[in-house]
Amino acid sequence: MTYTDHDEEAAKSDKLPFENVGAPDFQDTINESCTFLLTKSLQLKSLVLMLKSKCWQIGLDFNALPEAIIEGVDGKLGVLLSKQELEDAVQRS
Repeated sequence: MTYTDHDEEAAKSDKLPFENVGAPDFQDTINESCTFLLTKSLQLKSLVLMLKSKCWQIGLDFNALPEAIIEGVDGKLGVLLSKQELEDAVQRS
């Protein structure tokens, strides 16, 4: 999904897999995703609050985050929430 100031070329490339034989219909997939996400509204809001809280805890200094190295990704990535924190949040909701 895209919103204002979206990159039309990127949006087109997002649709390419749906052009393959046997692929689901693009709009049906969007509709199904929206329906699913609406059922997770409270869980998503909880995760957003956790992420905001973590950002304020570090004073918005993202260099202060613990770092992770992910195979196939150049450089190090800051970790806002650990795998355990995410799993715990999902279990609570």
